[in-house]
Amino acid sequence: MGASSVTGVGPGGVRDLSAHQLTNFFNGPTIIFAGVVDADDGPTSSPPGYNNLVTLPYPLPGSPDDYLVILTGINTGNTYCSGKNENVDGNFWSFGIVVESGGLVQYLVVNAGLKTTAVLA
Repeated sequence: MGASSVTGVGPGGVRDLSAHQLTNFFNGPTIIFAGVVDADDGPTSSPPGYNNLVTLPYPLPGSPDDYLVILTGINTGNTYCSGKNENVDGNFWSFGIVVESGGLVQYLVVNAGLKTTAVLA
């Protein structure tokens, strides 16, 4: 793939994008933490509560809504994030996992954002 603009102007030039668009482009989703948890199945309740709590190595700045938790269960049946928690300072510090049956759960914590590969008009 070649550059469509070497001067920074014209089609494909960085000057076609606003500062806000450039910020979203360069600061898009990023994996912050990844790991594996040996999750236990627990008593079922309605609504279900988490029985596996994952505490992050350090609190992430901002609301838990600014982050995504992506889970993949290995022989756990249905697996989902049942809640994201914040500490007393309002920063994201842990999340809960509910599994249908005990097993390994792989997780990713990703900051929410937009990263585009297309030139924005």
